[in-house]
Amino acid sequence: MTDSKGTTRRQARLAYVDRTTVRQLASRWLNRDRGLGTNSATALSEPGDPNLDLSIVVPFFNTGRTLLAETLGGIRDKLSQAEIRFEVIAVDDGGTDDSFEAVADLADPDVRLIRLEQNQGKGGALLNGFIDARSNWIGFIDADGDISPDHLTEYLATAVASDSDMGVADKTHQESDNFVEASRAATSQVMHLVNGRLLRLALTDTQTGAKIFRRELLAHAVPLARERGFALDVELFVLARLLRYRRILGMPVAIERTGGSTVSKKTVIKTGGRVLRLWAREQLGMYKAEPRSWGDHAAEGIQLTASGVGFETVSGPGDEGRRSGADRRGRAIPGLSRDRRSLRDRRDDPRVPAAG
Repeated sequence: MTDSKGTTRRQARLAYVDRTTVRQLASRWLNRDRGLGTNSATALSEPGDPNLDLSIVVPFFNTGRTLLAETLGGIRDKLSQAEIRFEVIAVDDGGTDDSFEAVADLADPDVRLIRLEQNQGKGGALLNGFIDARSNWIGFIDADGDISPDHLTEYLATAVASDSDMGVADKTHQESDNFVEASRAATSQVMHLVNGRLLRLALTDTQTGAKIFRRELLAHAVPLARERGFALDVELFVLARLLRYRRILGMPVAIERTGGSTVSKKTVIKTGGRVLRLWAREQLGMYKAEPRSWGDHAAEGIQLTASGVGFETVSGPGDEGRRSGADRRGRAIPGLSRDRRSLRDRRDDPRVPAAG
């Protein structure tokens, strides 16, 4: 009888340990990355600098001094030509080479450097750059030079004109012009299905490395963000939906590969696992924040010039340049059934020429 009771007690203890261990492992998995927390809330809640139109974050890791200098110089030159008041924040993600010296080489007060002691991943570098940004519009672009900085002026003008919360590069847009390898197309299709079915995102492209955000959106979303890798892009879309920032504008993009893709199969698999973790966090109610009160934003009246032609913002919110979710889903696979017109042939740009 004693042996039977002892066995029962041991089984009970083992069951308790097993359940406890599972809970601990699950909690560790869900809370593996913790973002920046209250520091980001304090920084981004400050009003934007009225003397700036756009802050651009450029995360990099062992990119190479020459290539980074070309990228940063190109961003500076394009934004200056468009008469945009800007700052560029280059974030060294714990690199081990001399890439960061490119900032000193430029010797430009509008381009500054943040160096992280340890590698945190692209998402971690972006979060650190976001909280240091001073403008009411904050964006980022990849450091590899595959995406022209010309797009930044287009995205800013169109987002302001259509009163959007976010402007994102979309490879699947009917007017995008880029070559996509078959393997990348298949990966994009899988990501689209996951994002649409699991995370309820009506987006066909979440990972292309050029986006701009309204400061208000980042002030609400960044303190909640936990991802520090490539999944941060997806997490920001999920948080925008939860916080009711619904004005997300997909924009055409031209990608010119300057080298091989830096995204490995291992990275894709890891990102997929982190997207699953995003879903679990949302289902468990771990993203706790009050959604914003819905209402129209006032147009901010940024005056832009491009190629000597003046542009002014369109009054009122409007829906110019947007496509329906059904239209987006119809173009889920990059490279298939896509209109390859030149970006210059677009006819739906919501900006209108300024008088005189």
